[in-house]
Amino acid sequence: MHDVLTLFFDDLDLSGVKTPQYLYFPSKLNENINAFNKFVKNNVKIFYALKSNNHPPLVKHIIQSGFGFDAASKEEIVFLLSMGTDPNNISFSAPTKKEEDIQYAAKVGIRYYAFDSEEEIIKIVRNVDSPILFARLAAANKDAVFNLSSKFGMTQEYFSYILRKCKKNNWNVQGLTFHVGSQNTASEAWKAAMLHAEELMELARNKFDMEIRYLNIGGGIPAPYEDHIPSLDYFINNILIYCNDLRKKFPSLELFIEPGRAMSANTMALLTKIIDIKPYKKPPVLVVDTGVFNGIIEPIEHLEYPIYLGNFPESEKSLFRIVGFSCEGYDVIRQNVLLPKTIKPGDMITFMYAGAYTFVYNNFHMVPYPTIENAESVVSDYSESKTILEKAIAKSLSKLEEVKTIN
Repeated sequence: MHDVLTLFFDDLDLSGVKTPQYLYFPSKLNENINAFNKFVKNNVKIFYALKSNNHPPLVKHIIQSGFGFDAASKEEIVFLLSMGTDPNNISFSAPTKKEEDIQYAAKVGIRYYAFDSEEEIIKIVRNVDSPILFARLAAANKDAVFNLSSKFGMTQEYFSYILRKCKKNNWNVQGLTFHVGSQNTASEAWKAAMLHAEELMELARNKFDMEIRYLNIGGGIPAPYEDHIPSLDYFINNILIYCNDLRKKFPSLELFIEPGRAMSANTMALLTKIIDIKPYKKPPVLVVDTGVFNGIIEPIEHLEYPIYLGNFPESEKSLFRIVGFSCEGYDVIRQNVLLPKTIKPGDMITFMYAGAYTFVYNNFHMVPYPTIENAESVVSDYSESKTILEKAIAKSLSKLEEVKTIN
């Protein structure tokens, strides 16, 4: 394993540790904060993506560092305010928001709002006095594990349409934002997206007489799940070069960045234990006491976490598949991984870089699951509704019989 955290594990007796369990490393967060401070020193404001990891001590540390936050729901905003975050340091960057969430955000003084549709901008201006609006642009690329632009972000044609609408309705779009995709392994993706943003800023200025004052370059800096991924400093330095190039043409432009995974992934490891082995499978299957539905979901999207075994005796290795304990076929954590042939139930497997997009999926965006209600008590007049439904079913069955008769 290539990370210095192995030094910590090598000196630690984990035999009595209950599994599964996340271990949090505040020192790693401090290293990340120090690295990202290079953006601050170059006048790029940081808004940490809370959705990646909302562990309270981690969040408190980030607040104390002076960084802001990218929030995706009312629940996240409530949490951030309860932790002492200044509303001026919160960006409501989710491209689509519930209207009641927008109303709450406006009430507590949130200023920054992203959108990527006409409907969304209407919701925002209807509920917020003088919002700072960020138009979300598409920024697809092949080097991201998760291509967010298939779901989010406007095309250039739609952006032009929106600017015409804004001009007509006096909607004051002051910012652009994009996301090059999560776990993006090519720094050039930011360069391409910023060049595209530059074109659209010129379009807004020259054709619509609208001045773009802000550019939010999103997240996407990868965690080093694999050895070939460049260092955090590599991405920070390259992105800053692109930022400084853009500022030569737009010197008054305010720049934001929204790191999530790169800030939180290496701050946690997930300790698990092998509870079953199926040697007759090809490759043999190891079952651990967690899974994709219980703490480590991104392997469903083919992301593979590096593994640390500790001071495991050297032996001949063989391919294994690591799966979760659930009764679901998708619960596969690693498809093919070389492990010692002597590995057995009771042995520990530690998944490194487990601090991003893991436990947060228990309630993603901190939004609770829908409640379950008795349908008969929810419907105002259940008897009448039941009669209407029975009539509809009877009518459908009658038509079906007519078709059978004709045939």
